[in-house]
Amino acid sequence: MTAADAINHAGPLALVIQPDGSTTAERLPVNPAAMLAALREAIGGHFEAIGNGRWCAYTIEDNRDLTNPQPNRAANRLAELLGWRTQPGGMLGAVVFLGHHGVDETDVPEDVLELARVMGLIP
Repeated sequence: MTAADAINHAGPLALVIQPDGSTTAERLPVNPAAMLAALREAIGGHFEAIGNGRWCAYTIEDNRDLTNPQPNRAANRLAELLGWRTQPGGMLGAVVFLGHHGVDETDVPEDVLELARVMGLIP
């Protein structure tokens, strides 16, 4: 990663969970338009947010955007442990967890990261 890349990806820390359970913690771009583009790329299309106001999970809005929609059991379980009641069928595809403060995305909260650790998603 170049210095320019590091500066461009100095935004909030996100937890990205793939349908197969593989999970990464990565910084998103700080620029709002670039962050939006990065979220769409990670999720695979237009997305919607769920959450409780302190954390949010971005998930695919319309599963027709996905070529092979797969349930994301790990993300659904994490959301349930955080108090979210998932919809029938749950979240599909990649899911991105972030923190939320007012209208701003922030680093994924530490308790979300800790639950992910306990679930074995991250070290």
